[in-house]
Amino acid sequence: GLMAYWLAKHIGCRALLFNPALAKFALRADILKHMSQPLPAKPYFYDIIIGEKDETIPPQTTRDFLEKNEAPENYIIHAIPELEHRIDLETFAWATGIIPQ
Repeated sequence: GLMAYWLAKHIGCRALLFNPALAKFALRADILKHMSQPLPAKPYFYDIIIGEKDETIPPQTTRDFLEKNEAPENYIIHAIPELEHRIDLETFAWATGIIPQ
């Protein structure tokens, strides 16, 4: 999720992130160094699936990171109340558009 976050912003595209560990971003000095360099103005957008029962990546850490580092128009959070960290096939299929909601 962290690499997809950086890559989408860097090349300007849409990304689907599942329970991304974005708060760990600050710990990756090598990536942070590249992210601090000015990027060309390219549109990017994040669809973020968050499992509200995720104990591996607490949902609030992702929300806090996004609130601090991204404009609200650059992402949407799809919070799934019963989802934990692992993404089941049904959730994956729905999120990727294989199965309509």
